[in-house]
Amino acid sequence: RRDGRGERMPIEGGAQGDEDFVSEGDGFTCPSKSELKNFPGPTGKSLLECSQECVKEPDCAFFAHWPRGARPPQHDAGAPVADGVTGVEGEEAENACRLYKEPCEPNEILSPTAHPNTVYKLSRARSFAWDRVEAC
Repeated sequence: RRDGRGERMPIEGGAQGDEDFVSEGDGFTCPSKSELKNFPGPTGKSLLECSQECVKEPDCAFFAHWPRGARPPQHDAGAPVADGVTGVEGEEAENACRLYKEPCEPNEILSPTAHPNTVYKLSRARSFAWDRVEAC
């Protein structure tokens, strides 16, 4: 489920100093075939550390973060759960961080009992290589 996009947030300590990220929504992850690295909780990574790990990984385009202290929504344990849902539960959800390469589709929807997360898209600024331009 994509709940909309957020505002751009700069990444402090980014490799270029001009990377940022924007929320793609919550309640889903990128497909497991796109996963590059997984930092499970409870030690995991803070949101800032998760974004910095993505910057360090050349192929990283998206990252998912499960914030510490977030709790799953109330759910009827007897209610059916659709096929194709995934989730991170228990202590593994505290500060969990996953890095993904493109594509981030099809999305894997989180289980109704899973801890809430947010998926972010990394924006890498491309600096122009003026030293490679020849004089006319």
